Order: sequence, then structure tokens, then C-alpha cells
Amino acid sequence: AAHRQKKRCLYLTGNGVLAPEIVVEQPAGTNLGDNAATVDFGTTPTGISSAKTFTVRNTGLGSLTGLGMTIDGADPGLFSVIAQPGTPVSGSGGTTTFTVSFVPDTPGTKTATLHLASNDADESSFDIALQGNGIPFPGILVLDGAGFTVNETDGTVTIPVKRTSGSFGSVTVNVSTRNGTARSPGDYTALSDVTVTLPDGAFAGSTTVSIVNTAGAEVNET
Repeated sequence: AAHRQKKRCLYLTGNGVLAPEIVVEQPAGTNLGDNAATVDFGTTPTGISSAKTFTVRNTGLGSLTGLGMTIDGADPGLFSVIAQPGTPVSGSGGTTTFTVSFVPDTPGTKTATLHLASNDADESSFDIALQGNGIPFPGILVLDGAGFTVNETDGTVTIPVKRTSGSFGSVTVNVSTRNGTARSPGDYTALSDVTVTLPDGAFAGSTTVSIVNTAGAEVNET
């Protein structure tokens, strides 16, 4: 007699976990490699801030959480996070951003490393090298005086420009005039974005305004 073989079915059950996957971009759309990328803040005068915005993208299915940052290395005090990322970052392409600033205190190349923590299983600390170059402060340009007096018969008046708080590099400023009671072209020749250049190391420069000597007596004009 023939024997029938009985079939048995085995059912397996389990709980799947939706995992996040962190991607960091700088600038937006350019992927950075974990522990393989350097973000350069360029050349910045001492005491002046240069900032870079980073995009965090979650290409996984689970939410990206636990975002936090620390900075260490040679010059950690010169780099700081000035805008924190939002959290959680939703899966399947959710994004957030954070911003890091660089403020050199002395001239020269400065470096640090940013560590971005998250719940990404294989990149729980996403490491990015930071670099920037400090240069001496170029100074602040101002008009050297609150007002300048001239007689019509003098023909011209000199407008002095001075540089304070530094003298590094060649700098320029554009000077323009605006009518008051004295009006161009009847009383003077107007200036429109006339460039005044102060060479490296120079603290002073100037431009001139031509004055029209009108006939007859006039009251003072400004």
C-alpha cells in the first residue's frame, strides 16, 4: 500500500526595524564623505566671521534622531555652530541644516574637526575636517571729518578718507555727493561712485570736488 507524506508549514514572524541613513552636504547637493572631507572657509580677516551652512539629509526609512555636534582639533575655539539642526529628520529624503562660523584670531591657517552624532548605526559620529585662513584686519574706512569748508574761489575741496584699526592690503571705497542747498552742476561738480584706493599699509587717501565760482554774492551753501 502506498503511504502519503504529510506536509507541514512553518510560519516565521519578526519585527523589522526602519533604519536611518545620514548624508551630509556642503554646499547643498554636494555629498561629504565621513572622515574623508575638508570644508574650507577660505581667507577671512581676523575678527571677522565667515559662515558655511551644511545640509543633513536622511536617505533611510527610519527617523534620524539624536543630532548633536562637538568640535575639537588644533583650533576648536575659532569654529562654532551658530545654528543648530532640527530633529528628528524624517526618512526617505527629509532634511535639516546647521551653520558653522569661522572667526580667526590671528593670521595663518586654522583647523578643527566637527563630529556630528546621530542614531545612524554605521555613522553614529560623522566627522568633517574644517579649515580656514586668517589674514590681518584690513581696517575701517571713514571720511576724515564731519564737514569741509571751501570758498568758491578756491576751485576745489579735498575730501579726506582715513583708515583705522588696520592697514593690511589694498582697499577701496566709492565716494558720491548729494545735493543740499548747494546743487550740481550750478554750484559744484557731482561725484558718483568715485573710487578712492588706499594701498597696503596706507592709512589715508582722498578725492576732490570741483567748485563752481558763480557770479555775485551768495549765502553759505551746503
